[in-house]
Amino acid sequence: MRKSTITGALAAAGIALAGCSPSEAPSPMPPAPGTPPPPSAIAPAEGSQDGDETRNVNTDLQFAQEMLALHEVELQLLEAGEANVSRQWVADLAQQFEHEHGPRIEEIRNWLREHGQSDAPPQNVGPGEDAQAPNVGAGELLSKLEEAQQGRVARLWIQGMLTHTQKVVDAATTEINEGTDPQLRSIAEQIKNDRQADIRELRQRLETL
Repeated sequence: MRKSTITGALAAAGIALAGCSPSEAPSPMPPAPGTPPPPSAIAPAEGSQDGDETRNVNTDLQFAQEMLALHEVELQLLEAGEANVSRQWVADLAQQFEHEHGPRIEEIRNWLREHGQSDAPPQNVGPGEDAQAPNVGAGELLSKLEEAQQGRVARLWIQGMLTHTQKVVDAATTEINEGTDPQLRSIAEQIKNDRQADIRELRQRLETL
């Protein structure tokens, strides 16, 4: 966050007053040209606006990076579903998700590159590992899928996908409400709409098990 100009102004005022003794009364004469204004005359409004702007920029960047991390986790979940759930609709759903959401991720990667940021996913996102971005890991779920009996795998997988997809919706909602970049907010709105439809489909699948 950018530093306020108040600190610099106070320091300059302190230097200007350093030569005065405590017994000297304030002069009734107007200050000489170039004399710094007293601290009470400095309005902090500009600093507050800068802070808001910085926070909003950080929201955009955090959203973009978190979406990359969430996408890496989703790829792990989809792969785990295809490998452990002996149902064709799981493979079909995995292909559907990648086809629908892959282009959004590429748009986010392009945005990061255009803004001089890394478009690579977090390095710590490997099989069974948690991502660097907060609350996006799936290590515990992947372990449960490996240990579960065949009859429970499908239910566990859908429940995990529901939890994960809700995290995506929450991240997109935060960007819509707090972000300022028009392109990212538009992407977030599309992601939210798509993922809410995914949640409805996953819940329908869960009811059939």
